[in-house]
Amino acid sequence: MNNYFLSSFLKLLFIGASLLPVVLPAQNYIPLEFTTEINTCLPQKILWNDFAIAMTDSLSSNTWPNNLSTVFGQELKTDSVFFVTYKTPLKDQTYKYIFTQINKPQTIAYSSVPGEHPFTGGAQIKIINNGSFRTFLWVGNYETPKSSVFARLYFKSYSKRFVKKLNSNIKKLEHTHCN
Repeated sequence: MNNYFLSSFLKLLFIGASLLPVVLPAQNYIPLEFTTEINTCLPQKILWNDFAIAMTDSLSSNTWPNNLSTVFGQELKTDSVFFVTYKTPLKDQTYKYIFTQINKPQTIAYSSVPGEHPFTGGAQIKIINNGSFRTFLWVGNYETPKSSVFARLYFKSYSKRFVKKLNSNIKKLEHTHCN
């Protein structure tokens, strides 16, 4: 009876150990999801053009919150890289991204570059024409290391400030382009 118990226990231990590499990574990461939706009267062309500028040279954009981060990239095309410098209280941090889909004038999708960003994942930006208004939709999902508590907290805080400023900048642009 003892040999049977020991044998069964060792088999379970072996099966458990063989599954460990599959189970542990999933438990070591926490999803970080975000959705931003801004309705605007801006014509799609103006909104698209400004955001296309922002994704390669945010300092030339009217809508990007440059007080929180800046963007630099070569061109807005699939597989092209761009860099975002986040302005943090201690030290600015620059991370690398890659455009994964460009569908003018509606969709920009991007992902973080592994080894060049603390999070894995990406987002999609869509400009949806709803007749008399456009919806600016930004939806993303990152996998974050469980140990990156402060990075997740900073991201959430940054995102709230970013969206508030982005919305404010879009509303300012509406004053010159909407009737």
